[in-house]
Amino acid sequence: MLHPNVTVYDNVDIGRGAILHSGAVIGADGFGYVMEHGRWQKFPQVGRVEIGDFVEIGANSCVDRAALGVTEIGEGTKLDNMVHVAHNCRIGKHVVVAAQTGFSGGVVVEDYAVIGGQVGIGDKARIESRAVLGSGCGVLTSKIVHSGETVWGTPARPLKTAPRAASQPGAAAGTAARSGGAESGGWRRWSGKSEVGQAGLAAPLAGGGRGFRVMRAVLARLLHGLVQNAHA
Repeated sequence: MLHPNVTVYDNVDIGRGAILHSGAVIGADGFGYVMEHGRWQKFPQVGRVEIGDFVEIGANSCVDRAALGVTEIGEGTKLDNMVHVAHNCRIGKHVVVAAQTGFSGGVVVEDYAVIGGQVGIGDKARIESRAVLGSGCGVLTSKIVHSGETVWGTPARPLKTAPRAASQPGAAAGTAARSGGAESGGWRRWSGKSEVGQAGLAAPLAGGGRGFRVMRAVLARLLHGLVQNAHA
């Protein structure tokens, strides 16, 4: 199903049962340039895009064609609104990606990964199967997030290292306050970011499994510390 104002370029294959929401652009040129004689010259983008069966692509999302070869989105994968998939990315089956996430060129995401909102992934990084990326985290170029691992922050780090800091709620709140600066608006800005992260991670937090339980526990401790600090 193609909703109004979807744009599909040449050399694009779309599987059965796929849904493309308004404003989605599939098959536009990838962002590829080389410096020559003091100016950027466009590298020809002559590849293709393959979208599997039962994929859903949100409003105003973009999937670029490969420079050479294919940009691929696997069966059953769901992309939220305003997601950018760059040239030569390979996203596996049944992956879930929240809004405003960007994949640089050549990123590989394996099956059943869960990616929060506003995540940035550097070129040629690999996200292995069933990994969970918390909202707003940044995965550096060519890095690997291992299978089943939950990561958070920039640069992205395994969440299993977070409970030590979270075990002292006052210290966690102090760190949050410092991140907001000395201004009286620091708490307000940090709180706003927290709300964005909470919304982007709604899907993974609602799930089961040890990784999800750990994430819920860590966030609960952090929020408890922030509330106590605010009332102090």
